[in-house]
Amino acid sequence: MRNNAFVVFTALAVLLLGGCKSSTGPDEESLIGTWQAAKAEYVKAADAGVKVDIVAGGSAVTLELGATTFTFTVNDARVQQAVLTGDWEHSIDTLTLEPSGVSFNMVFDMALNGSTLTLSGGGTMFDFTGTGAFEDAVLNLILTKE
Repeated sequence: MRNNAFVVFTALAVLLLGGCKSSTGPDEESLIGTWQAAKAEYVKAADAGVKVDIVAGGSAVTLELGATTFTFTVNDARVQQAVLTGDWEHSIDTLTLEPSGVSFNMVFDMALNGSTLTLSGGGTMFDFTGTGAFEDAVLNLILTKE
């Protein structure tokens, strides 16, 4: 019985450790800089089938990460420029934007592969109808470092 318990414990440990993510993520220096969006997709929280990629629609989206602060800029000829600023932090596989003057943070799953930063799952608000009616949304970004 003791031998079986050891085998089960060892097998469980191997499965758990084998499934763990890396204990290190990107260092802060590799994240600091200006990132240009190749994709900025808003997904309607109430209906994941409703998606709007504002980059494909002609917008330019930039995320600038400083040592502790960020600037998120959307430039679109059809609407006034939108700029969001605040603080940011990261862990192994998440990046959190803490905008100034709003009551929410955007927490993204993060993956850095060379000069491509993928951020997904950030909770935010978006006007899907263009009528000024903002709805809960999820923001997914694919960015390249300038």
